[in-house]
Amino acid sequence: MSKGTYVRTKKHCKNLRLALKGRKVWNKGKKVPQQSGKNHWRWGGGIRRQRNGYTLIYKPNHPFTDCKGYVPEHRLIIEQIIGRYLNRKKEVVHHINGIKDDNHIENLLLLTDKQHRRTEKITKFCCPKCNFKWRRRH
Repeated sequence: MSKGTYVRTKKHCKNLRLALKGRKVWNKGKKVPQQSGKNHWRWGGGIRRQRNGYTLIYKPNHPFTDCKGYVPEHRLIIEQIIGRYLNRKKEVVHHINGIKDDNHIENLLLLTDKQHRRTEKITKFCCPKCNFKWRRRH
């Protein structure tokens, strides 16, 4: 073992936990102002892309944000056009061309949930040779 190295043992870790027990962490629940929000080095201007293709915008005061304060961009665009918030359970924004990050007004259509399910009707197809079932959208 070289000079200055220290091997931790289970006894040491237990003693350390007991020594720190009851102490309050100085930064618990606090954000470091130099590294949060717009000051953070990975800040993307309040725009995030989800893995499923949708674009999210940072709007912490919106009533239908996710846990991090983001709202889908296509919902914000339709809300601005009609001048009210969308009903989260009954109203769905449909992308006409199927491209989820294409949020032009001409590509968005406001539908009820029932109408959207009819539009996105999924049928099952079966391979005659291997009986593999896959789905195809109309």
